[in-house]
Amino acid sequence: MDLIFYGLLFLLAWTIINLLDKIGVLKKFGLEVDGVFFLAWKTNHGKKLIEKITNKFRKFLEKMGVLNVFISTLSIIVVTIFLGYQLFIMFTRPDLVSQATLGEAVLLPGLALPIFYGAIALGVAIIFHEFSHGIFARLNDIKITSIGAGIFAIIPLAFVEPDEEDIEKSSRSSKIQMFSAGPSINIYICLISVFLTFIMISAFFSPATTGVGITQVVPDSSASDIGLKPGLVIEEINNQDIENLEDFNKAMEKQDPGETINIKTDQGEFTATLGEKEGEAFLGIAPVEITSFYNSYKNPLAYLVPQLGTGLDMFKLDFFESQVNPNIVLPLIQTTFWVSLLNFWIGILNMMPIYPLDGGRVFRELIQGLMERISFIDNKEKFTKIVTTIISVVFLVIYLLPVAYLIIK
Repeated sequence: MDLIFYGLLFLLAWTIINLLDKIGVLKKFGLEVDGVFFLAWKTNHGKKLIEKITNKFRKFLEKMGVLNVFISTLSIIVVTIFLGYQLFIMFTRPDLVSQATLGEAVLLPGLALPIFYGAIALGVAIIFHEFSHGIFARLNDIKITSIGAGIFAIIPLAFVEPDEEDIEKSSRSSKIQMFSAGPSINIYICLISVFLTFIMISAFFSPATTGVGITQVVPDSSASDIGLKPGLVIEEINNQDIENLEDFNKAMEKQDPGETINIKTDQGEFTATLGEKEGEAFLGIAPVEITSFYNSYKNPLAYLVPQLGTGLDMFKLDFFESQVNPNIVLPLIQTTFWVSLLNFWIGILNMMPIYPLDGGRVFRELIQGLMERISFIDNKEKFTKIVTTIISVVFLVIYLLPVAYLIIK
């Protein structure tokens, strides 16, 4: 019901926006509708800045352009393997897909971003992405017709619009450098942000103890009734030492709903009568293995999933020591974490070989270059478009397959 309501609200909003564009109201504010679901604001401001950066750092940018082509090609390979693995999971382990949420199925973790940090991360990702396109357009003597911002459906965007005629006239290497620039800068920002997040966590936080800590307590549960709270460390259950999550799970598996257990923590002892959930004994806490949780931030791949970001607030709990006030440093850590996550996924997903994404444009140029070396194909341009279209459709279907599966099931 909620989905239908928001869908109708979305259509109503865009109907009104399109009507306002038709009668010329939006033009008074410098706005225009390009297509049905893209509201754009275009300006010439920013062109001088792009020109200045391009001229000042030309030699460096020329070398960076070569690296960008390598990064973009590697990204196409990575995203192809990623989607291939997704297809493999769809057919071999459909039970895993059925457990996912719709947001996870879209494979865009940015959907799970907190609003404040998400807005900052999205702004950084989009602005640097588009300005990089503009800088490498000018580096390759491609004019910029306009710069602006807008909304596509519900997604806020920024854009730099190169001159299409200049693009067509430019060399293949120039086009590939320009198309590669946006996703590549997103990857660079991701790497810098991961490094900064790791450095700040290592410098400002350390485990105050080891063992299993309580991170959340379920309201009206056995744990909340006896006064267990986040920040406590569980040392024993029924005189059994608890050193890790395996010990905790084994101790709980021995219990039945309604039984009474003794819990020893670092701040006192508690006696709880266990509740019941799905036929199992239920205490009502979210436990975490303190040292393992801390060490998870040392793994670079962990920065690619939003779950690690939602856990950053745990550093405020008593089982972590802080060199500074957590309320001061954690917002910085949250910002760099979400910037790294969103920039990675925007960079990688933009390099899917789906036209007109950046990856699709790079792929098209690579195919066109390959076709020029094959003598037996007469209409090379038409053949390139056919190949690009087929690949785009195939990859789009694979990408959206989990979404269709969750909607249908």
